[in-house]
Amino acid sequence: MQDPISSIIEDFKEPQFYEFAYENAPDIYILIDPVNSRIQHCNRTFSNLTNIKKQNILDKPLTSLFSSRTIGVVKDGLALLRRYGHFRNLALQLKRDSKRTTPVLMSAISLRDEQGNILYYHLILREIKEIKSEINSIKKEAASSQNTLIKIKGADT
Repeated sequence: MQDPISSIIEDFKEPQFYEFAYENAPDIYILIDPVNSRIQHCNRTFSNLTNIKKQNILDKPLTSLFSSRTIGVVKDGLALLRRYGHFRNLALQLKRDSKRTTPVLMSAISLRDEQGNILYYHLILREIKEIKSEINSIKKEAASSQNTLIKIKGADT
């Protein structure tokens, strides 16, 4: 009988394991063409979050994925990517459907061949809805505490 650790190590050697891990990663992975910024590939996580089928976004412009309020930030990110080959943590609003968006952080790197030519841009998006909700709760609590302190101070006079 094979020990459990050896079994896990053997699983890591299978290409299907990596494909499964990529498709079901907690982050969204998108590959875009460096020339026209059109989407070439994405993982299943994108479809799960947005309810948009993968085949419906292939070859669409990257900007079509984001709300009109953050398209300028996306364009600025693409300019950074072209100039420096990477960027980190741009705060954006990803479209979920025609009416809803979700906050995400987007980072990107250039994928190059052996000669240094850019093959693709690899984008990584992380949903931050829960984090933003927590931040808003903290801000409300802080404002409430501040109001309480002001009331208490006012009672002293």
